[in-house]
Order: sequence, then structure tokens, then C-alpha cells
Amino acid sequence: MPPETAPAYWSAKELAVYLGNRSVKSVYKMPHVHPDMPCLRIGKSVLFPIDRVIRWLREQEQGRAIPRNGAVASARLVDAQNA
Repeated sequence: MPPETAPAYWSAKELAVYLGNRSVKSVYKMPHVHPDMPCLRIGKSVLFPIDRVIRWLREQEQGRAIPRNGAVASARLVDAQNA
């Protein structure tokens, strides 16, 4: 079998870089917070299958972001006025 040209898995550090330089610690926490996130645990190591993680991230995408600072009601009001 010929060797693969690209790895099939990301380390936590590689995924952290892919996610926009998130902390490695937060990447390790992600599978605990999101049990459906694809990962492979081998002892204390956690690997993330690249294709499945990208698919999972796309499934997690939501519509337009709504600010958390209490502006939810005003955002809905603007949407209702524009409708």
C-alpha cells in the first residue's frame, strides 16, 4: 500500500490552528461539551478525523449571529420591521 500524502487525523494543536488559533485546551474540551463531535481517543491522546470534523463543523453552522448582550429582542424587532 502506498503511503498517504496527507494525514487523515488532526492533533488537538492542528485543529486549534484550523479553528482560528483557539487554545489547545479548548479543543480538548470540545468533545466533552459536544459528545457528537468526531474524535478518536487513544490513551490520553485525542485525534480528530479531518473529513468528519469539517463535516461536523458545517452541520453546526447557524444562521446570522445574534449578539449575546441583550440585543436579541431588538434584532427580532428589526427583522420584523424589514419583513
